[in-house]
Amino acid sequence: MIREAAIAEILHPTLTLTQQLLAVNKVVFNEQVPCVEDVILSGDKRAEVYFPIEGERYYFVVYLDLEPRISVRWVGTSPGNRVYFYAESEERQVDELVAMLGLEPTRTWEKGRRNGVEVRPSLKETGDVEDKLRTIISVLLPYTANIHALSALGDVGINIAYWGYQEQMGGIHLDTDIIQGLAALNLSVDVDLYADGPDLEGC
Repeated sequence: MIREAAIAEILHPTLTLTQQLLAVNKVVFNEQVPCVEDVILSGDKRAEVYFPIEGERYYFVVYLDLEPRISVRWVGTSPGNRVYFYAESEERQVDELVAMLGLEPTRTWEKGRRNGVEVRPSLKETGDVEDKLRTIISVLLPYTANIHALSALGDVGINIAYWGYQEQMGGIHLDTDIIQGLAALNLSVDVDLYADGPDLEGC
């Protein structure tokens, strides 16, 4: 019922904002039905349903209340994003970096003289950056000593890639628990921001 309620808002909009956003952003369809990329449930009896947009990395999102009945609360866009830890070195081979890290990497690379490893717990590009930061910090904290050792040999940090809709870019908020976790790991954060998409009509 959650997916159906969100799809219904796209096919038969009840909100003016839905009409405005979809007038210039085309949701991906499969056999005349909008494609659902992801459904995220929250603890406050709400749900977010993500729909991919043709040619873009951001999403159209329908926000639903689940009680007392499923109903559309709001709509908007949400940036596609990736959050991952990386470690690079010119002195150590990939297998040495993996051994020092102590974690199974999501990806490794050898580019010229630079070798690297990546840990990316969430492969989805939907969802909040802040939630993904909390997840990756919780994964890395048991290996704090390993992270510190790697930082002495090369370049380590957290990278955030953020693909937003130019008309609704929003931002990234770091609560104190995130800042404290990053400080314990002694990790810097690099944010790559991309703003794209068409202008809203009349703007």
